[in-house]
Amino acid sequence: MTFGIGTLLIGLALLVVVVALVMMPLLGPKTPPAQPASRRDALEAERAAIVRSIRDLDFDYRTHKVNEADYQALRLGLVQRGTDILRELDALEEAAPASAQEAAQDRDDDAALDAEIEAAVARLRQSAFSVAAPRAGMVCPACGSPVLPTDRFCAKCGYALRPQT
Repeated sequence: MTFGIGTLLIGLALLVVVVALVMMPLLGPKTPPAQPASRRDALEAERAAIVRSIRDLDFDYRTHKVNEADYQALRLGLVQRGTDILRELDALEEAAPASAQEAAQDRDDDAALDAEIEAAVARLRQSAFSVAAPRAGMVCPACGSPVLPTDRFCAKCGYALRPQT
């Protein structure tokens, strides 16, 4: 069985394409690992990793994959690093109350502003109904609630106030 030159060239081209596709991920741009947003996030992530490591080590010890001397030494190191992380987190918590108080103050200010806006809107609505409706003497013929001259439908019952054109 003999192959022609065209068949060999097609096979070689196919081989080059396959090799290029396989090598693309290896030769492409390297993306840096995601950085934690803050020191607190980094410490929380490390604390979670240490807790997982201690659980894995305890499991390995119970299943006799690790001897007791190695287990004690490894666990002691993990526990010490975990306590260091907890101390750092506590130090961050002590430094954070000022910013937490500022955030609470901002929330209170926002709530007060929202309440003031809602009260102003309610006053405007009330004044629109109390001034326009009695002055115009307009009420809904179906339910008797006051309506504005510009209303096409009653806000309370939905009755069509003006015939639709």
